[in-house]
Amino acid sequence: MQNVKAFQQVLFLCTANFYRSRHAEFVFNYLSLREGLEWRARSAGFRPYLAPEPLSHCVEKRLEELLIPLPTGTVSPRGGGGRGPQRIFSRGGDESSGA
Repeated sequence: MQNVKAFQQVLFLCTANFYRSRHAEFVFNYLSLREGLEWRARSAGFRPYLAPEPLSHCVEKRLEELLIPLPTGTVSPRGGGGRGPQRIFSRGGDESSGA
C-alpha cells in the first residue's frame, strides 16, 4: 500500500471569489508549501457571478510585490483579452467565472 499524505484544508470564503479569498488562498498555499506544512487552502465565493473577471488585477500586482508566483493554470487578468468567461484551475479544483 502506498503512503499518501492527507492534507488538512482551510476554505477562504468571500462574496465573489475575485479578490480577498483568492489572495488569501494563494498566499496561504505559497507559505504552507514553503514551510512544509500539511495544510492547503481553497477559496470560494457565495456569489461568484458578481466577479467582473476571473481574478482581480490587484491580486496579481500584490502577489508580484510579495514575490509569490501565480499558481499554474491561473488566468491572469492582464492576459484575458476580453474573451468572456474564463476557467481558472487552482490547487483545490476548478471553478468557472461569469454566469
